[in-house]
Amino acid sequence: MSAGTLTLTNNSVTVTGTGTAFTTDLKANDFIVVIVGGVTYTLGVKATASAISLTLITPYGGPTASGNAWTAVPNATLVGITAQVAADVAKAIRGLNLDKANWQQVFSGTGPVTVTLPDGSTYTGPAWSSLKSAAFADIGEGAGNVMGSGAFGLGLQGSHAAFNLDTSPAMISLLSPKGMVPFRNEANISGRINGTSPGIWIRTGGIFAYISIPHFDAGNVYISGGLIADGTPTSARMLYDNKNTTKASNGVLSAASPVARVVQSQSACLRPDIAEDSFEWCGDGVANSEARGIEIKRTAVGVYSLTGSMGFAEDSWHLKAPADPAGNGDLAIVEGEQAEDGTLTIKLFKKRYKLNEESGDIDLIPGIPMDVPANSWIDVRMEMPASKVEHKTDVAIETTT
Repeated sequence: MSAGTLTLTNNSVTVTGTGTAFTTDLKANDFIVVIVGGVTYTLGVKATASAISLTLITPYGGPTASGNAWTAVPNATLVGITAQVAADVAKAIRGLNLDKANWQQVFSGTGPVTVTLPDGSTYTGPAWSSLKSAAFADIGEGAGNVMGSGAFGLGLQGSHAAFNLDTSPAMISLLSPKGMVPFRNEANISGRINGTSPGIWIRTGGIFAYISIPHFDAGNVYISGGLIADGTPTSARMLYDNKNTTKASNGVLSAASPVARVVQSQSACLRPDIAEDSFEWCGDGVANSEARGIEIKRTAVGVYSLTGSMGFAEDSWHLKAPADPAGNGDLAIVEGEQAEDGTLTIKLFKKRYKLNEESGDIDLIPGIPMDVPANSWIDVRMEMPASKVEHKTDVAIETTT
């Protein structure tokens, strides 16, 4: 506050002071700030006549009042405040214009657009037109729509409609909703899917396909599809992978499950891949996961006993001689015998060539017994005790109600 008080007269340019020092505190074009009746007045000074009298540039427009405290404001100070206010207003307007330009690009632009941030840096992103097609699209299975929960059967949970794939020509009408739904509970398509099989059913019209991962049949994976109009399904196709094939000692793959690999002993075997994947040691050899429970024992030179199985596999191959890893053929001759209790006796012999006096040919015959070479093994395919899983005759397909 400046010294003294002021007396102001309505519509007058004359200001009278009490205890003031106008000639010291003010000069022409400075300002006095006074509050009268709760209203702030900023008054320009035209001239100072004395320490207690001055003339205003324009008449005072407020009510007549005396004893008012006041503050002297130099012209330069007020001009600086005004200039800063003007600068702040201009900056705010520029920001609004920048935001307006940015939003116009976002809303009306196409493809990637670049906007300018308040610090002057830029950011490039998609325009609204690139996003709104999905935001405003209908939810459903139609072309151009957005997929919702349950579209194409995804995620549906419904009741079961059981039917036999091989009997009903009208079975197409019993199929699950168009789309993909999981198999659940009862299932057996061509004996390939059991009651806990995860799977996907895909149908459009009268054509369907499914994929499932059974929990029986040695864990094989089957794919089937192509249901024609009379309701006849195609047969299931089994996929071969590292679970239902075995790599022979020479690297050749063949269908196998369950299988074992017989060696002279674990310490004598030099093959680092003997116990790959699911194979585990079970004596003088290894067995895959489907052959768990067997035991392999070397009983003499070239003689090995395998117990715990039901005997040799009845379909396809069941015994393979140790082969050269380099692919140069078998290294020996292998023979097998099966006892009534399923015990297998496997014998290995050196190769021997003998002249056949009747035909004149050179015959390959077993020579003296020999142990499995350290760089190879004997492949054995067996039958294991039956699984406790019972095959069912019907297939249950998810349907909605």
